[in-house]
Amino acid sequence: MDSMKDKFPKIPERIAGLGELAYNLCWSWNPASQDAF
Repeated sequence: MDSMKDKFPKIPERIAGLGELAYNLCWSWNPASQDAF
């Protein structure tokens, strides 16, 4: 699996985790994770 830095190389470091979060669907079905949004 490609890393998010390979797919989105120009994302600033301070928000780089957002790309990985966008492709991690665990938060979509986990109620405790949904509270973060």
